[in-house]
This record gives sequence, C-alpha cells and structure tokens, in this order.
Amino acid sequence: MVAPYEGSFDLSRNLPLGEAILEVIRRHPMKETEVLQALCDLPSRVVESTLAELEAEGRARRVEFRGQLFWRHASVPQADNADNRERPSRRGRARSN
Repeated sequence: MVAPYEGSFDLSRNLPLGEAILEVIRRHPMKETEVLQALCDLPSRVVESTLAELEAEGRARRVEFRGQLFWRHASVPQADNADNRERPSRRGRARSN
C-alpha cells in the first residue's frame, strides 16, 4: 500500500464531495477516521452515504491494512499480502451527529 494521505481536503475547487474524496484517495489511501475527521463540518450522513455510493459504484474501496481501515481508489492495484484485506462496508447504518 502507498503511504497514507496526510493533510486536509481541499474543497475549494467546488467539486462534488465524491469527486473530492476520489481526488485525494487516487494519490494516497486515507484512514477512514481521517476521512471522517477531515469532513466533520459536513453532516455525517452525507459523508457516509457518499462513501457508500463510491463503494457501491466500484469507484472506491474500504480496506484493512495493519489493523486500520483505509479508503483507497478502486483503480489503485491492491498489494497481495495478509496485512491488506478488503473489508465489507458497514455503511448504511446511520451515525448520529
């Protein structure tokens, strides 16, 4: 797996949320907790439904790497090792704000 993304989302380009997420994770996978934290100003249901949509469309993947959950772009090849496993999404369960 490529080094995880560190930094913040730049939403100044006025991209739809899904496209903004894909722009970041296309270059570097991002910890799920960091995705949620970086977008904490948005309603959690919007962020979670966007991630679920990206996953359902096959554009993004939620994977476990060394015990942590990451989001990565679906076009990025997945390393084949025991530390890197795709995890089914828990999306769909609403998280309260």
